[in-house]
Amino acid sequence: MAEKPKLDPLEEAHFRLDEHERALHDIRKVGDSIPSLVDGGVAALHASMKAELAELRAGQAADVESDRAVAESNKALALEIKELCADIKALVKALCTPTTRTATMTLPSGPATMTVRETRKLDA
Repeated sequence: MAEKPKLDPLEEAHFRLDEHERALHDIRKVGDSIPSLVDGGVAALHASMKAELAELRAGQAADVESDRAVAESNKALALEIKELCADIKALVKALCTPTTRTATMTLPSGPATMTVRETRKLDA
C-alpha cells in the first residue's frame, strides 16, 4: 500500500479553516432563511386560528338562535298552561258546586219522589 504523503501542517490548518468557514457560511444561509420560515409558520398558524374562531363564532350564533327559539317556545307553552289551568279550575269549581237531583217514580202505591243533594269537597 502506498503511503499518503504528509501534508505541510500549515497547509492542513489552512484547509481545515477553509472547511470551517464554508460550513459557517452555509449556516448563515440557513440562518437568513429562518425569519421567512418563522413568518410563514406564524402566518399559517394565524390563518388556522382565524378559521377556527370563525367556526366557533358561527356555532355560537347558531346556539344563540336556538336558545331564542327555545325561549319563545317556552313562552307559548306557558300561555297554553295558563289557559289549561283556567279550564281545570272552572271544571273543579263546577264539580264542587252543590247539586240537587230529583227522581220521581211511579210505584204500585202511587208516585214517589226522591231528592238527593250532593256536595263535594276538594282535598287539597
